[in-house]
Amino acid sequence: MDVVKLPKKFRMACYEVMDGQEGALDALETFADKYPHQVAAVNAEVAYFNLDYEQALDLDLTVLPWLEEWHYSNVSDEHMTAMTVAAIQLHREQEVIEALTKEQARIRAENGLPQRDRFCDILMDYLKRGVMPFADNDKNYPYHEPEEPQTKEQLWAKLLEQNKKLLPDDPDARRKLYNHCCMFGTARDAVDLFEEIQGVPMADSSYRDAIARYLYLGEQEKALQTAERLATSRLWAVAGPTQVRPMSFFEDPNLREFLLEPESLRRIREAALADPVYREMAERFRAVNKAVSSWDGEALAELVPALEDLAEHAASLTEAFACLPEQYQDNLVSVADLVFVSRSLERIAEGLQKVAAEGLYAAS
Repeated sequence: MDVVKLPKKFRMACYEVMDGQEGALDALETFADKYPHQVAAVNAEVAYFNLDYEQALDLDLTVLPWLEEWHYSNVSDEHMTAMTVAAIQLHREQEVIEALTKEQARIRAENGLPQRDRFCDILMDYLKRGVMPFADNDKNYPYHEPEEPQTKEQLWAKLLEQNKKLLPDDPDARRKLYNHCCMFGTARDAVDLFEEIQGVPMADSSYRDAIARYLYLGEQEKALQTAERLATSRLWAVAGPTQVRPMSFFEDPNLREFLLEPESLRRIREAALADPVYREMAERFRAVNKAVSSWDGEALAELVPALEDLAEHAASLTEAFACLPEQYQDNLVSVADLVFVSRSLERIAEGLQKVAAEGLYAAS
């Protein structure tokens, strides 16, 4: 089975679904004839996060034999795990067991990928036992402190022994100390450090570790707030444009608990959508980009009188661009946002140059 390479227009349609833009799903549906499995996967993700497990499972059952069309296994693992969760919730375990058995036979006949073969076995075992995926072998579910936890002061002293150049106020050093507290320290020290390093780029696992420790300490609201931050970070969107919702949350027993409750699910779903300020700014950039790309001689001539207004528009966008790093400082996907904005500014400058050149030519 060949990996399907998605065109830019399809990818952009997915990003609009991810951002929660009105009419985005209808726009995506125009690609259904050419990319039926990818469209179905996106619709399934949206359905999961609307608690419509019937529709989500029906869609994923159609996608299951085609998951190798995605380059990375993240998408396959996430959808198969979510299917298992939905099947248990809907008491459709046998149906999904039969689908996984059939998929396993296909895998062995066509390519024999051992990882996917084994994953089918793992999920079928959970379905047969009626146990949610990974609920019985996750170190953070439920979390327990080490029998003899070390204080953060002891752990900092050990870090200094390994690297005497570490400074207590250095963000990277604080992050290392946090990771060591998660492994060897107390839950309280770990979450205190986690709160101290808010704004420092962190890995997906750092958020999950903090959530587990908040739950251990009985701080449910802080755990949910951290899940919202993780959703906002979009660290879950790493394997392809069809990842429009944080499906990896189904693989984590603690996060999954939030997805099964309507109110916490709503908060996570809304947190995963693009910030309205950024969304509006991005739409303005796209409009300018489109105008620049489509300009011809006549259009340029008409725009010459509006050169000043366009320049002011570019200046306001530049100001918004300058604010992005601080606004999205704990969001690694902001790197992609910044690249997008930077390129947009380049296109605006290009457009201004075109306008000026056409104006000079017309005046000569």
